[in-house]
Amino acid sequence: MIRIITDSTCDLPTELMQQYDIQMVPVQIRFGAETYQDRVTIDSATFYRRVEELGELPHTSQPSPQDFFEAYQELVGKADVVLSIHLTSKLSGTYQSAVIAANMIVGKIKICVFDSLAGSGGLGFMCLEAARMAEAGQPLEEIVRRLEFIRSRMNIFFTVANLQFAQMSGRVGRLQGTLATLLDIKPIIGLADGALDVVERVRSRRKSLDRLVEMVKEKVGQAQVNIAVIHAQAPEEAQALLERVRREFRCAETFVNDLALGVAVHLGPGTLGLVVYSIE
Repeated sequence: MIRIITDSTCDLPTELMQQYDIQMVPVQIRFGAETYQDRVTIDSATFYRRVEELGELPHTSQPSPQDFFEAYQELVGKADVVLSIHLTSKLSGTYQSAVIAANMIVGKIKICVFDSLAGSGGLGFMCLEAARMAEAGQPLEEIVRRLEFIRSRMNIFFTVANLQFAQMSGRVGRLQGTLATLLDIKPIIGLADGALDVVERVRSRRKSLDRLVEMVKEKVGQAQVNIAVIHAQAPEEAQALLERVRREFRCAETFVNDLALGVAVHLGPGTLGLVVYSIE
């Protein structure tokens, strides 16, 4: 029996996490002396309210090797193999924490740690496909091959509503952010080789969403795809974007999900993203 473990940067609807018994090890979020576990002891509404009240962003920290060790330990005797799928190692030490924990538990249970080179809905889709294959009795080697296939075809693009959170987190300077706001510049952030970077700058919200869709079309063409719409406090826009991509792409499976707080802390409310990959 193969069980799937991930971390809380995984964007996948709760009902699917529960249906396939995908376990999540949370990122830690600290507001001063108060520490919360992402998606366990703090939700999105509370997170954004706390940021507004304090006027500053919290600190986030990856799960520790001990956190992963405890999660793996719980599955000893309940599973033959644990497939631990995590946020890109180019943005976080989460993957390395999982590797350390896997070495700590050698001999008790087999652990395979996989670097998604993605996050958000990309990580979500990988966990979902892995869990379905495991439920169908597919061997670990076949599941890992499928994950490598998905990883090689993953496309992730975000556009932010404003640069307030990026300013607060130090990702852009205050002057640069203020000028961009005055000019109504909407950066488009893409994931390439496991790292996030600004790939384009577009004026106006509408144009940035149009460009998101265009960029995805340039990547996948007429291929049949799985698509996730990811948002931060923008459910109505996210639903409208989902309806649009369902019309314009050959969709096999789609979902909408909140953006993980460990990522939203740098992008802010109003962020919208598309996560897409061709399934064949």
